[in-house]
Amino acid sequence: MKKLSILIPSYNYRTGLIRILDSFKYCDVNDLKLVEIIIGDDSKQALISKNEINYYKSFIPNLSYVHNIKNLYINNWNNLISLANGEFYWLLHHDEEISQPLSKLRNIILELNTNNSVFILPICKYKTYKLFK
Repeated sequence: MKKLSILIPSYNYRTGLIRILDSFKYCDVNDLKLVEIIIGDDSKQALISKNEINYYKSFIPNLSYVHNIKNLYINNWNNLISLANGEFYWLLHHDEEISQPLSKLRNIILELNTNNSVFILPICKYKTYKLFK
C-alpha cells in the first residue's frame, strides 16, 4: 500500500495536466515511491499519449492514466477513489499544482507518517494566465 494517492480529475486542459506532471520531476524518487498518481481524464480525446505516459513514468514510478469513455463529471472523483490504493487521498485538480514540490511532497509524507490529521495543502491555481494562491 502506498502512503498517498494523488488523484487528478482532468477535463480538456492539457497544459494544466502537463504542468502538474512536470512539477514531479523535482521530487525525490524515494518520496515518489511512497506515492501513486492516478489521472482520470474525461476529455473526448486523450490529453496525453502513451509515449508521454511512459516518459512521466520514468520519474513517477506509480503513475496511472485512465481515459474515461464518457464524461463522468463528479463521478470521476469517485472512480479515482475506487482505483486508489493509498492510505491517504489528495484530490488535485488539473488547474492546480504543488507549490515547491520537492520540499512540499517530502513534508506531506513526513506529516502523514507522524500525524493522521486533516490538513490543507498549499497549491497554486491557474486560470488562463492569472496565478491565484
